[in-house]
Amino acid sequence: DLASTPARLRGPLDLIKLMFGGSRKTIDAELIERSIQPLLAWADEDRRRGARVYQTAAGLRYLLIHPPLDPADDTTAALLRSLRSDERYATLCRVQRSFRARLTPKPWRVGVERFNVRYESYRDADPAFVQWLERYREASKGHAVCRLERTIGNAHAEELIARLTDLHDAATGVGLDRPLA
Repeated sequence: DLASTPARLRGPLDLIKLMFGGSRKTIDAELIERSIQPLLAWADEDRRRGARVYQTAAGLRYLLIHPPLDPADDTTAALLRSLRSDERYATLCRVQRSFRARLTPKPWRVGVERFNVRYESYRDADPAFVQWLERYREASKGHAVCRLERTIGNAHAEELIARLTDLHDAATGVGLDRPLA
């Protein structure tokens, strides 16, 4: 039971890493069911609520499709805690007033070393970065970032959220039969 996991585990991702010893294995359907119980409870409280559950290389990703949420709102922060969201992710969302989701694989998951460069730098003018980016893009082609596991609750999102969901799914390779990275 997730409630009896050690305090050092902050959420479902930590539990999955503990149980499977890494991030590249497929998550057992039973573990997904246990992990999404708080999300199911949230959706059951209001028939207008809906979410999509994705498997990533490191665990699960939830995309709440209805209703729209304010990332800086205290109610949203409480919801993220109840869903056992990563504390650093929740803080980043609140501070930047934006929800984030990785759309491309982490470089080391596709066999490409990290390229340490600050965003503010003139990285596009750096030939080493341009070469690295070409290697990274080539290595990423055969991978997906996430796979849709299921939709919970109300699957009919508002037009803007539906369009963002479609963009997310296309960018992350949802629906493609590729390994997760």
